[in-house]
Parts: sequence; structure tokens; C-alpha cells
Amino acid sequence: MAAARGSSVQAFMLEAIAEVTERVKRRRDFEAEARRRWKKMLRTGEYLTLEDVRSCALALARGEQPA
Repeated sequence: MAAARGSSVQAFMLEAIAEVTERVKRRRDFEAEARRRWKKMLRTGEYLTLEDVRSCALALARGEQPA
């Protein structure tokens, strides 16, 4: 596969490691943010329903500035 991409085996492995590392970091950050938001929702009782999000997305698609 490295040769097919025109790179050395070492360069190919380094690129693969970098990609996996970035994917793991993004997943870790996503999960940390989800935990933070879950705790906030439990603390405040504030949340958005699917209909709230859908209405907002449709308003944005129409060029409106929803509240």
C-alpha cells in the first residue's frame, strides 16, 4: 500500500498512526463534551427537543436568525 501511494513503509506507518491518533483524540474530546453537557442538563434541567433543533435548522436554511 505504501508503494501504491508513492511513499516508504515508514512514512505510511507514521501517517496511519497520526490518523488514528487524531481520530482517538476527536472521539475523546467529543465524549468529554457530551459528559459536560449531560451534567449541565442534569444541573439546570434545560435541554432542546428534536423539534426545537429541527425548527432552528429550518429557520437557518431559510436565512433567518432564530432565537
